[in-house]
Amino acid sequence: MKQYNSTIVIKPYYMKKILLIVSFALTLSSNAQITLEHVHIVPTGRIYVQTTDNTPRKLTASGSNMVWDFSMLNANVKDTTRTGMPTWYKGHTNFTSSNYAYITNSDTSTVNFAELNNSSFYSNGSYSSTDNSLLIFQLRMKLFNFPCTYNDNFSHSVLYPGLALEIGMDIDSTGPLPKIDSLRISTRYNKRVDIDGWGKLTTPIGTFDVLRHNSKNVVDQVVMINTNGSWIIASQAIVNYFNLVLPQPDTLNSVLFMTNSGAYGVPLLSYAYRNKDTTAKMTWLFTQPSKSSINKLHQEALSIYPNPATNLLYVEYANFNGQIQLIDCLGRELYSDTFSQNTSLSLEDYPKGVYFVRLTNEFGETIGKQLLIN
Repeated sequence: MKQYNSTIVIKPYYMKKILLIVSFALTLSSNAQITLEHVHIVPTGRIYVQTTDNTPRKLTASGSNMVWDFSMLNANVKDTTRTGMPTWYKGHTNFTSSNYAYITNSDTSTVNFAELNNSSFYSNGSYSSTDNSLLIFQLRMKLFNFPCTYNDNFSHSVLYPGLALEIGMDIDSTGPLPKIDSLRISTRYNKRVDIDGWGKLTTPIGTFDVLRHNSKNVVDQVVMINTNGSWIIASQAIVNYFNLVLPQPDTLNSVLFMTNSGAYGVPLLSYAYRNKDTTAKMTWLFTQPSKSSINKLHQEALSIYPNPATNLLYVEYANFNGQIQLIDCLGRELYSDTFSQNTSLSLEDYPKGVYFVRLTNEFGETIGKQLLIN
């Protein structure tokens, strides 16, 4: 029986091709996409600092195996956030499903409540309490879906009820339109999140494997009617009958980058932009979150009243000189002026809703409070 030599000889040309293929495969595997779980969100009892680069930077692109380099970001305006258990703070009884709460240095009179579980992270609203006012804002909106990885997505829609106006009439007698017991204009929040990118993100604190979350947030107003004990969206015929003119929907896009390390369990970088924008201000994590022993609500000297307000708002902060801004729930600046100790703002041109009054001093330090206009 003949024996055959099983030795295979590879020519140098083909050896180079094999080495190139192996090298390319190792390069891909070293930058693997990640999965985000609920344990990767920063836990309670932590403090983290975020800062904003006020220089407009180019928006990031989506895609796989991307490289986003923001190593040259500047730290212009810093804000500190502390996470805790809801029972540490005032107002927790209004948010019974919450197991997570946080406050920021820019608005220490407001506690934000949330719910973190194995499958989702929800924002449940906020409780703002001062010596002069009390504002409870309840809106349950999904922020994250777990587990999430590249090409995942989710949508969430919430109706925030407005003030009801009793009507008690049948506008077409025996016609097809229902009898209207009450009418109100509600605000509708529509959110869609697409995990549309993965790769390497570099910021001044390091380089991380990340997922890119792209959110589209649409806010509009809808007419609701109460008929036979139930609230339903009014037909166009009813809207036309009452000659109601609603504002056009408002759209805001936002992008944030998350890594699957619990040590950095907040957005490493985030920004918001309109559809027509090509640049945006970048907000990034300034330091790794650390333990915090602060577990109570601190009151600040900033006073805004009345709150809720209708036509006129008074703002007071002793020995403070800087800038005052009025910002809507989408982050748009509606009013800006210099501020020194006290001022009054006319609210007649602003629709009903939730706003934010913010003061900024010459060092870039900020403080603010939520405002309800009704």
